[in-house]
Amino acid sequence: MKFKRRLSWKPVRRGGLYCSSACGNGCTYRAYLDAVAAATKLAKELPGFKPHVWENLGWHYSVVARGGRVSVYNNFGSYSVLANLRYPHAGNTEWGNVTARSAQKAVQKLSANLRREIRKMQLMLQHLERATK
Repeated sequence: MKFKRRLSWKPVRRGGLYCSSACGNGCTYRAYLDAVAAATKLAKELPGFKPHVWENLGWHYSVVARGGRVSVYNNFGSYSVLANLRYPHAGNTEWGNVTARSAQKAVQKLSANLRREIRKMQLMLQHLERATK
């Protein structure tokens, strides 16, 4: 009886390769080191964010904050920021995915969007409170 090898997402280094059996893309150790360096550099630009590197048909990176709820990605020279909130009984809610030419600008842009949404919610709350007095 022949047993199949279990696939794993744990990368293994074999010479210049650093890839997991589940990926099978032939990811390189050099690409891993480049992703780690880029994530570390990006994290230094955004205080409070930590590097995050992962493998999935290549090495990728982002920086995360708030337990992974806020992520900033480099998308070929522009930066995207994504914020997810968790509400009891409602699951995850995505609060914006914005893009800008710099990581700082992307975070500022999403912050401005969130401030506008909070203001709308505050106005709705005031309306509801007046209606119940």
